[in-house]
Amino acid sequence: MEFKFTPRNSPQFNRTKSLLNIAKLPQWLRNGLWPKAFLHSILLENAIVPTNKTASVYKLFHGEDYKGLNHLHIFGEIAVVKGSNKIQSKLKNKGLPLMYWGIAMDHTADCFTFLNPKTKKYVESRI
Repeated sequence: MEFKFTPRNSPQFNRTKSLLNIAKLPQWLRNGLWPKAFLHSILLENAIVPTNKTASVYKLFHGEDYKGLNHLHIFGEIAVVKGSNKIQSKLKNKGLPLMYWGIAMDHTADCFTFLNPKTKKYVESRI
């Protein structure tokens, strides 16, 4: 018997749908951005210790806990990320409201990926 993988027969797909539902994204945004939610759900599954185990999958594979576990945020939450302008007036808004979209790959544990809903582009930054 041959097993054909489709996203719909995976428990990971249900977790991904839950993350997108929590973020309350419109359908047009969900269709293009579900791969980031899928990666985030895999990270959560590997970094969190199940109730019937003594260590996480990440710790068993790498020998140490995931360093970014203390820095995780709610998927889809809005964060104000400071812009790169050096000199600004005191009363001017200094940040952009961006949507948290998971950790930034190949960066330190406290570096995250954000989505700018206006431009539909990703920004990597620390909060």
